[in-house]
This record gives sequence, C-alpha cells and structure tokens, in this order.
Amino acid sequence: MRIENGICFPDTGRRPLLKVVACRALEPPRLRIRFGTGEVRDADLTPLLALPAFAALADERAFHSFTLDHGIVSWLDGDLDIAPEWLFDHGETVAENAADLT
Repeated sequence: MRIENGICFPDTGRRPLLKVVACRALEPPRLRIRFGTGEVRDADLTPLLALPAFAALADERAFHSFTLDHGIVSWLDGDLDIAPEWLFDHGETVAENAADLT
C-alpha cells in the first residue's frame, strides 16, 4: 500500500506518474527535461523522427516551438505530444551541475 495526499492506493509495483516540469530544446533533436521527481534527463528524439507522425519535428523551428501542457511536452497546439514516460525511459541522466533548468 502507498499513500499519496492522504489517500491509500494498492501497491501495484508500478512507478508513480511522471510529469515534465521544465524543458529546454538542445541541439535538435534533443531535449533536456526536468521531471516532477526532480530528475533531469536529456532525451534524443531521433527514433521518433523516423515515424510519419513526428515528421514535422524535423523542421528546427517546429522542434523549438514546444509547450508544456499539464506535464506533457507538446507541439502544434497539442496535436503532437510525447509521453513523459517515453522521455524518461529514453533519456540519459544529466549530472546536477549540468542540469541548468529552472
């Protein structure tokens, strides 16, 4: 059992939901992401750019025009987004002294 905000939940062995709280575009197609857990990771989106749904992000201007929408990185007015879990699982941990996100 786990308790969050005074509510008891069964322990399913699943990790808590991830939220992106800060994000910065690096050299495309990489993002530096701070998660609600406090962890910072750099995620390379190259594998996604090969998929037709993400083709628009090949344009550097479009890539840099992301927003954060309820803890999810999104583009094109919310028509395109990436799950925080994917970014976390495919990201590389960034050393604290290099984690320059506010």
